[in-house]
Amino acid sequence: MTRRIPIIDLTDLYHPHQDPGDNFDIVAPYAMPEIDLRAIILDVSECFRRRPEERGEEDYNLRNGDAGGRDGGFIPVLQCNSMFDRNVPFATGPYRPMRSPDDDCRDVPAFEQQGIELLLGTLRVAVEPVDIVVFSSCRALAAALNRDPLLLRQKVRRLHLSIGTSSGDVFDVDLSANRPVPTRPGSPGFLEWNVALDPHAFVRVLQSGLPMSLYPCASECGPFGLGRHNTYFDAGDMAWILEIDPRIRNYLGYAFTKSTRIDFLRALDGPCPPEVETYFRTHNRHNVWETAIWLEVSGRKLVRRGDGSCRIVFPEDVDPDDVMIPGQQVPCRLTRVDPSGRFDFELGQGDGEVTIFDRGEAPAIHAAASREALRYWYASFRTALT
Repeated sequence: MTRRIPIIDLTDLYHPHQDPGDNFDIVAPYAMPEIDLRAIILDVSECFRRRPEERGEEDYNLRNGDAGGRDGGFIPVLQCNSMFDRNVPFATGPYRPMRSPDDDCRDVPAFEQQGIELLLGTLRVAVEPVDIVVFSSCRALAAALNRDPLLLRQKVRRLHLSIGTSSGDVFDVDLSANRPVPTRPGSPGFLEWNVALDPHAFVRVLQSGLPMSLYPCASECGPFGLGRHNTYFDAGDMAWILEIDPRIRNYLGYAFTKSTRIDFLRALDGPCPPEVETYFRTHNRHNVWETAIWLEVSGRKLVRRGDGSCRIVFPEDVDPDDVMIPGQQVPCRLTRVDPSGRFDFELGQGDGEVTIFDRGEAPAIHAAASREALRYWYASFRTALT
């Protein structure tokens, strides 16, 4: 492998987890040899740091039953740096939502400035264009755009945005309260999660003019529906995690069980804790939205092999009898960007500067293939001491 792909990763990774998928996903860029992970920007929202007794009814996530009482994912990143013997720099972005699309967040505390500064600093020293992947709100990215738009135009090869709904939105956003508001009775309290975290930030990025690839998390059926353009699939049971690299297994066990062990690095070593084995043997669902980005960025392919099994493979390892599973970026044109963060698009339009994920008219085929391939992909990952 002659070239590694430089990446900046924006993620709403927390400890203890809010969505364990973020803890699960961050392993991939560390483990993939073709990825050069330059920086991790932690997307943290203040409302998720507070426990219910500290919050008011205006907090949108309170209505979703979130327990709160967590902080940015410093511990998971330190664990990944340790087990992969890396020193990937990381920092948190602003905790508050942007006040408008042109907000540069210069008035947030210095500690929360670090994520924006790390993003800009990483781009300044880059000798080749960098891909930015976003699995969170676009807050730190949008603030960086407002501070130095020329730098981003010069140094960003492409944005990859795991965010938004491809069609069928039924919600508006009350921008004054920074929370989604149902537009019809009886519909679930949902505007795609990452958009709702900071609608102004998403609007700013969509209107930036930067090359971007969209990977909507939600479809017209919601966050767990199988639509043509959203990336969601259910990875099913989790017992297979018990058979992967022991340190990755222990890392995931620490995250999924919301462990509060203070010796979080030593927790990566040794045999599988009984509570971790019990957890993974009894949980039969894991929600995934992120895999499509890593395949697109790296060029890896999701294929059905001649024996009927599905795997994620390097391009050079595609066999003549392999069948490609539909799921790729296709050109589109944004026809409307609403202040709420909604957007409309037309397929087959534009010059490829904007693209959107497309898995065809049978998304269940893509989901089933991804479910099978994911476990073998993670089983191939190795930590530094393995």
